[in-house]
Amino acid sequence: INAAVDSLTQDYQIILVRDGVYDENPDLLSDYQLLILSENGPQKTTIRGTLDSSNSILFDVRSKVVVDGFTLNPQDEDINTILGVYAGAEGSVFRRMIVTSHNEVGRAFYTNADDVTLERSIIAGNTPTYSVFYLFGAQNLSLNHVTIASNNINGISGRLLSLEYSSINIENSIIWGETVENSEIYVSGSSSFAQSDSVIIGGYGG
Repeated sequence: INAAVDSLTQDYQIILVRDGVYDENPDLLSDYQLLILSENGPQKTTIRGTLDSSNSILFDVRSKVVVDGFTLNPQDEDINTILGVYAGAEGSVFRRMIVTSHNEVGRAFYTNADDVTLERSIIAGNTPTYSVFYLFGAQNLSLNHVTIASNNINGISGRLLSLEYSSINIENSIIWGETVENSEIYVSGSSSFAQSDSVIIGGYGG
């Protein structure tokens, strides 16, 4: 995948990723806008990363892209700093993603960019210490047809979705917390969220 990204010479090219398991950490750091698409969806295409703990981001996105159809499942859960997706480019879109098995310090999804979209995706089976999905200084993030459930946050103040100086719009989605200690959505630092046609429920009373 990285070799294909490195070969880009212009905007709006398509990288079609064949079925398989990829033991690499895709770095989308180029200046080019592109579509990176799995051939047959997340059930057939898995990104596992490397066993090198210095590669702390499984899917590092810092250019404006559309990413469609991948499972992100780190091959070594003992590397506790693995971040699933870093969305660092304004206007990026993520579709049909399954993000799972991120633990300890690692978060499943982190963004500090504006106008990022996540749709038709599942974030489940993660056991971080603080938050599963973290926004910092990110405006107008859109969640549409996203399920965040079956995650177990280890910290007492753990959150499924944490917003700091950010705003989010949640539509047709499920955010389900399983434990009393964890909050479903934590909002601080002049953050805001809006939701419609969604289920937000769990063990926390706030």
